[in-house]
Amino acid sequence: MRIHYAALLAVALLLLACHQGLADRGPIPLDGGSISEPRQLAIVAWNGSEEALILAVELQGAGEVLELMPLPSRPIIRRADLEAFRRLMGMGHHVRGVVEEHHVVIGPHDVWVLSVDSGREAASWVEAYAKSRGYEVEGLGELEGLIQGYVDRGYAHLVVDAIRLEGGGLVEPLMYRFKSSSAYYPLEVSRLARGHTSIAIAVLAPRPLSVDEASRLGFKVSYRGLIDVGELGVEGLVEVLGSRSHLYLLTYEGGVEGLRGDLELSFTEGSWRPYVPSSRQVELDVSVEGVEATITASITLPSSGFRVDWRGVRVEGRVVDVEVEVEQWTGISAPVLTMEREVFRVRLAEPGPYTVRLICSGEVVATRTIYVGFKPGEAAALALWVVIGLALIALGSALYRRPSPSKLQ
Repeated sequence: MRIHYAALLAVALLLLACHQGLADRGPIPLDGGSISEPRQLAIVAWNGSEEALILAVELQGAGEVLELMPLPSRPIIRRADLEAFRRLMGMGHHVRGVVEEHHVVIGPHDVWVLSVDSGREAASWVEAYAKSRGYEVEGLGELEGLIQGYVDRGYAHLVVDAIRLEGGGLVEPLMYRFKSSSAYYPLEVSRLARGHTSIAIAVLAPRPLSVDEASRLGFKVSYRGLIDVGELGVEGLVEVLGSRSHLYLLTYEGGVEGLRGDLELSFTEGSWRPYVPSSRQVELDVSVEGVEATITASITLPSSGFRVDWRGVRVEGRVVDVEVEVEQWTGISAPVLTMEREVFRVRLAEPGPYTVRLICSGEVVATRTIYVGFKPGEAAALALWVVIGLALIALGSALYRRPSPSKLQ
């Protein structure tokens, strides 16, 4: 079990405290009414080639609203839930040039995945959709220009999410999985809205990321560290990231009009190399009950630029080896202390003494001696009696070999 509760708490507090978020998709009210998004939560998980983007928005108003999100490739969309955020904190239109690649209804979401050739064609699709629902949408010129900018940069897929609102509250989140050459989060499309916004994004990646681009866009890095992906409880994230991930919490405060450019983060330059921690960085604790030994191994690392692979326990004769591979990233990493800890349980059939060794990257960094088959306290007493017995045997042997007085004469 890895120690990162501070990271989980930071994620939960940051994401759940985010107010007035408006940075995931561009909203278009179909009936001309007033629609607001007072809160938006996002998780961006990227492994270098594939991204899982989880979005939850709070919408307020009444009627129908279209939420638009440009993507670099065709996504797979499925239902998500809000538990991860708490823990980290039928119609068809054909418009020329637009291909309706996928349509699915998930809860309150009526989702279309479009392949578009131009912003004008995307705007025409939205206009046709609105008319089919009995609405007239104005101001599509700005939408046309924004989408054209995305198309020019190779973002030719557009997700359109039609949501019917009755009051306000967080809308059930969705996960979008798609191929991407960066940890991507659309921002410019949010300029379809107006006013002040607060954005909180949790970015997850298996290797350290360069966050200079986020700073240039006006984001602050409020937290960085390591996290166990499995403890988020989100199906699909472990498949994308593996069991352990680097976490970056990014925040933005300001006007929507200031969102110029999208968030596109890449891995930092560097490589992984084997690392052997010193004896001061490791702890090896062993307790014995009957014939079962419980081994707790801990490694304290000086930054977030490490990855640890616990290989397991190997028993050969009277030697018990706990094997772990530790690697250090040679590029940029956050200077924060992290602890990796794992607990192993092993049955040792033969009573008597055993040597437990912690082997990191092929080198022994800690050892302990245990005794199996004795009650607590008996091992030490037995060891003392063994020493006394050996001393008596040695003394008796010396006396036996000492010549008698008659032989000396």
